[in-house]
Amino acid sequence: MHPEPIIESLDASWAQDDAKNMVPVSINELLLRGCTLKNSGFIAGLVVYTGAETRIQMNSTAPPRKQGVLVVLLASQELMGHSVLSSCL
Repeated sequence: MHPEPIIESLDASWAQDDAKNMVPVSINELLLRGCTLKNSGFIAGLVVYTGAETRIQMNSTAPPRKQGVLVVLLASQELMGHSVLSSCL
């Protein structure tokens, strides 16, 4: 089975022990990462797709720090002041 670019078009089947007991796998049987399944005696799992292009992986990075222009200007001035003072010593 190859990765599908559109998860809604997933159409596959899975045989646990023999080919007689084929179980369909579609979007209706899919649990996304981070979901919790409760009140089940056991779970049989199948990895559908993993990688850096999945939506949950793309959204899991830390957001960029937001700094105002004044904060950035003061930080650069402070760094320049320290470098001038250290070169004079």
